[in-house]
Amino acid sequence: MSVRSGQRALAAWLLLALTALACRPAATPAPAAADPPRQVAPPLEPLQVVYVGKTAALLPYWVARDEGAFTRNGLNVELQALPDADTAYTYLLASAAQIFLTPLDATLVARAANGIDVVVLGGQPDLAVVTLRPLATSREPIMERFLRGVLEGIHSVETQPDTTAAALAREGLSAPASGETPHFERIPYLSADDLAPLLAAAADPRAASLDPNQLLDQTVLQRLEASGFVEALYRA
Repeated sequence: MSVRSGQRALAAWLLLALTALACRPAATPAPAAADPPRQVAPPLEPLQVVYVGKTAALLPYWVARDEGAFTRNGLNVELQALPDADTAYTYLLASAAQIFLTPLDATLVARAANGIDVVVLGGQPDLAVVTLRPLATSREPIMERFLRGVLEGIHSVETQPDTTAAALAREGLSAPASGETPHFERIPYLSADDLAPLLAAAADPRAASLDPNQLLDQTVLQRLEASGFVEALYRA
């Protein structure tokens, strides 16, 4: 074969090779990596809490709401002021509210004497946590999460003085004078002794048959104390 013939053969071979390469299907691109699944937080459990009249005794509840303690415990707590106790008990009985923050007073005793199955979960004599006993039983995990938030609110009020003033200002209340800031027990237990005088003084004779210990159910607070939750709050 002549040199010229060899060159023509080589050129023809190169042409065939280039044609074959041009006809090859394009490589399929590798699939893009899938985005990791989004972590969707569970919806917050709504909880309607009512009270009558703004007082500094509401501080732990306001602070727990404003600082996100209820949200951290999976609750969407709405604190609502009502005009009077009769309206608040109507809300409770109609399931429009689940908790009534109210003083231990003659109205509470009268409602219990009249057959309303109310129960006190804790709090203070001037602002107790009151609900209906069937509700406390059926929604005990919700009540526990609420009380966890309250305990966090008490911790903030007791350990962060600026928190108290800020919460009062947000609610349109004047800061108390030095030495008048309300004190909140770390675990707000109530005693049968807080209720016994009210039962004895009640106008309704049916109140005399009420057992003050039966009006109290503080098992959730006791469980939270036993778990070390409160101790851990103040150790942090």
